[in-house]
Amino acid sequence: MKHKHQIFTGLLAAFTAIIFVGNVYPFINFNGAGGGYGSSGQGESPGIQAVEYQSIEYYIQAAGTYYLEASSHIQTLLKLVEQQDLHGIDYSMLQSEIKRALVSMQMAKDTYGQLIRKAEATPYNETVLLQLRDFDYESFMEKNGLNPVLFNLARQYLQNGDITGMFKRTHADVTVMIDLLVKIRDIVSQYSLPYISLFRQLNETQALSSVFGSYVARVFDIINKK
Repeated sequence: MKHKHQIFTGLLAAFTAIIFVGNVYPFINFNGAGGGYGSSGQGESPGIQAVEYQSIEYYIQAAGTYYLEASSHIQTLLKLVEQQDLHGIDYSMLQSEIKRALVSMQMAKDTYGQLIRKAEATPYNETVLLQLRDFDYESFMEKNGLNPVLFNLARQYLQNGDITGMFKRTHADVTVMIDLLVKIRDIVSQYSLPYISLFRQLNETQALSSVFGSYVARVFDIINKK
């Protein structure tokens, strides 16, 4: 097979099970969005320094860790496909990476589900919603050299105060990736390779979803420092 496709570099985040302590959310995927819920002295709050067990921010970091772990296995899977003309196909390695990606992605889906349920049961922080509404998105995008199409997608959710909607979007992306991985797994189990379009769709869905979450984290990093 002569198809070639550039592969995005995988990301892997570190996660501790109970409490995270540090500066204001300098992490990868949706981090800091928990500050958009609750009110002063209750629930989540902007600029909180620790992440409490089963808080919204806890679920954000837990889901993001499973998601990024799955993404690292997806990147290894794509690397094996990319190098097939150089080294051939190792089906046992393919099957192993698909299995690992599926386990982690299913955990991400389940945890995003918990996050969404928690978020839907928690009122928004109106102060943060006002900050998101009035944020200077244009200047921020230009200053940081962000992709305008992807950033404006994140901006639609942020400026409209639909934080929970962002989690639902990623939950849907994760569901798509699980379906793709299952299709790939079933074909690879027969010691055959799927059409390259399946791998490309998996790569593109994962990459776009990751950038979306990263852009959101960038904005909340600024909001929570105010």
